[in-house]
Amino acid sequence: MVEDSQTPSREDRAKEAPLRPNETVYLSIFIPLQPPSVNSLYQIIFSRRKVELKPEVRTFKTRLKQFIPPLRIESPSLFKLTIRLYGDWYYKNGKVKKSDLANYEKVIQDALCEQIGQDDALIWEKHTRKVQSPNRAGIEICLQSLDSTPDTIS
Repeated sequence: MVEDSQTPSREDRAKEAPLRPNETVYLSIFIPLQPPSVNSLYQIIFSRRKVELKPEVRTFKTRLKQFIPPLRIESPSLFKLTIRLYGDWYYKNGKVKKSDLANYEKVIQDALCEQIGQDDALIWEKHTRKVQSPNRAGIEICLQSLDSTPDTIS
């Protein structure tokens, strides 16, 4: 059985993803929402030839945006996004619950970018992880400037 992890301290988070010189933290929040169980984000409506977000995903995205404050970022820059999902990721028998991290990441990233008025193509670096925490469910989001020039291959 997996032990319960409490929310990491500020010091622990700093060790994990330290700020580089000249990085600006635009947003660092904890949102007390449990993401819906999503293994697929979209539903296909064949009669209308349409693909759309599933209703539970659309509702979650709308609720998530209510927690994200509007930001005014003067000049578009490249961003680093860190997402931590806190929840109970195991069944009582110890097996891992199916939950697609990439789907969670996409919905959270879209909600964030829509709310702050920035193109998600400007997110250059991402870190997403699940944290086993059955007593405290929620989402931690940290959006920072990327201080360095993007990696290039010549």
